[in-house]
Amino acid sequence: MQWILSLISAPLFNTLLKGWQAKLDAQTAAGVQAADVAKKAMDTEVQQRQVNASVVTATLGSWYTALPMVCVMGAAAAFFVKCVVWDTMLGWGTTDRLAGDVETSYNLIMTFWFGSAGVRGSIAAIRLLWH
Repeated sequence: MQWILSLISAPLFNTLLKGWQAKLDAQTAAGVQAADVAKKAMDTEVQQRQVNASVVTATLGSWYTALPMVCVMGAAAAFFVKCVVWDTMLGWGTTDRLAGDVETSYNLIMTFWFGSAGVRGSIAAIRLLWH
């Protein structure tokens, strides 16, 4: 009786084992393929970050050429926060109004700072529409 059961069950187990092995092999192949895709995506991300860094360097130059712009924008932002938050919102002081060349310079700095982001966004949107 044992012998007859082994004759019947052996092909069944062999078929199940072969099917299971084929499934594992397919999953392994899919896993290898997914790993390759992920590796290519990471390589592309690294290359894109390098390109982005070179664009920033080309736009701003090195740290010593970008520092004056950062200092001027920082001073303008500090003045804005002082006037709006400290004086107006909290009511803890008063600041004299800007006048003359200082007012013009401040307005130009704020316009270029915030306006350039709007212009860049508009140009990017137009490029998306044309391509």
